[in-house]
Amino acid sequence: GPMALFYNKKTFDRYGIEVPATWDEYLDAARALRKADPDTYIAADNGNPGLTESLIAAAGGRPFGADGDKLTVNLQDAGSRKYAESYQKLLDEKLLSPIAGWSNEWYQGLAKGNIATLLSGAWMAGTLKSGVPDAAGDWRVAPLPTYGGEYATSVNGGGSLAMMKQSDNQLVAAAFQRFLSAEKGADLTQATGSFPARAEVLASESFLGEKDPYFGGQEVNRVFADSLAAVREGWQFLPYDVYALNIFNDKVGKAYTGSTTLQEGLNLWQDDLITYGKEQGFTVN
Repeated sequence: GPMALFYNKKTFDRYGIEVPATWDEYLDAARALRKADPDTYIAADNGNPGLTESLIAAAGGRPFGADGDKLTVNLQDAGSRKYAESYQKLLDEKLLSPIAGWSNEWYQGLAKGNIATLLSGAWMAGTLKSGVPDAAGDWRVAPLPTYGGEYATSVNGGGSLAMMKQSDNQLVAAAFQRFLSAEKGADLTQATGSFPARAEVLASESFLGEKDPYFGGQEVNRVFADSLAAVREGWQFLPYDVYALNIFNDKVGKAYTGSTTLQEGLNLWQDDLITYGKEQGFTVN
């Protein structure tokens, strides 16, 4: 899921706002949208742990490290602090809609253009097509905003195929997975919005040059492929990332209601992740 900025061109054009290329410009666009229409927000976020990890990674943060049973947890590294400082401005000025992602209200906001952007992986293209079909032609895709200078991004979400160990038809299951991932069947997953993992497709002009009618005929795959090439290397997940995501809003969620700052919430999250790791038998620094 190489990240990109999905934006509602219709909304941006209505208020004469330029598509942001940097996080400073993103903040300015958020302010301009709210000034033009108090019911319009640059994005919706009431605490999204996966997005937070992705944006920290794009900022160069490497808060988690795993080497066997030895772990590191440091949500105060330079990249994490850079992300928190920048994103905090959106929270302080109440520029983000508190609508929960994936709710009916969220889909309605995307359809109306009241939620003007999405920071997400390439798979979001398929979600918009299926979940917000009436907005066809309104949306476009741009590179993920940067902190200035070199273009750098990260991934958000993704997919995989699994075969149950208990299956009585493992050979058939394995063959089907190969068909879907590396052979002709991969076109089926690609058609539903999944970003391809095959190098030959990523280098294909037929893929890169495909004009997507939902996005006004834009060649969106070029944006996604460029993002993939600019993903910062070195990110690691904790062995208990599922636990980390589950407790995120208990610790960091208060920042979205103004009860604490984002960095303070990340610090609380860090403390809990260290404690939990030690309880699970890891050596954690």
